[in-house]
Amino acid sequence: MSEIAHLESMQNFWDWFSYLALALVFIGVVGESIADLTNLIKSPRWKSKTEKISALLLITGLAGELVSSSKLSELNGRIVAILNKQAAEAQKAAGEANERAGTAEQRAAEANEKAEQEKLARVKIEQKVAPRRLTKEQQERIARKLKPFAGQRINVLIYRGDVEAWFIADQIKVALGGIAGAGWIVHSATVTEFNRAFSGMMVETTVKASDDSLMAAKLLIAVLSAEHLVVGGPSSALKELRAEAFGDLDSEASIQLVVGNKP
Repeated sequence: MSEIAHLESMQNFWDWFSYLALALVFIGVVGESIADLTNLIKSPRWKSKTEKISALLLITGLAGELVSSSKLSELNGRIVAILNKQAAEAQKAAGEANERAGTAEQRAAEANEKAEQEKLARVKIEQKVAPRRLTKEQQERIARKLKPFAGQRINVLIYRGDVEAWFIADQIKVALGGIAGAGWIVHSATVTEFNRAFSGMMVETTVKASDDSLMAAKLLIAVLSAEHLVVGGPSSALKELRAEAFGDLDSEASIQLVVGNKP
């Protein structure tokens, strides 16, 4: 049995005790009233006994009421104190639970942030190791933007032995000179450069490049860069460059795109 249940049981006992005391008071008052205010009792001897007994009952009842009232007040105070203590403990427990919940939420947020950072790191690594590729939509955008310079001649030089460079160069060639391309005149070759090596791409112009060719070269760099390709230039083709090319090059082309290793 819990402490509150025990106190409530005692409270019930003193409630009944107070009812009994009240009954004694009532009997005592009735007895005194009969003895003092009526002639129902004729014998002076019994009248005196009735008065004494009624007074005794009245005093006993009043004393009982006083005791029961004191006990009930004490029990009520103890019950209230226990309830207040339980409420305080419950409030403390709720506060601790809220604190634990807040800590759990913070840890969850930190875990989510860490997971997001790891995801971004994985994406960056995947982007770094993923081969350079152009989607059909990207090729169409390149062709559309460079179409104003249709007829422009260009040589595409691809670092020999690099399959990834060959694939991305082939996709650029399709965007420039394919059936649905920008209408440029494209020639290509694989190349080995003996005194230069770089990663990414480089747009170079020859000394005979016209103003239109220079503008086309600058636009080519901007368009390819917009598709997240690393492209440098435009710069003048190196005269002292020692290279060996295999393929079909255009001697009249004043622009050349050199496709090197992936950055």
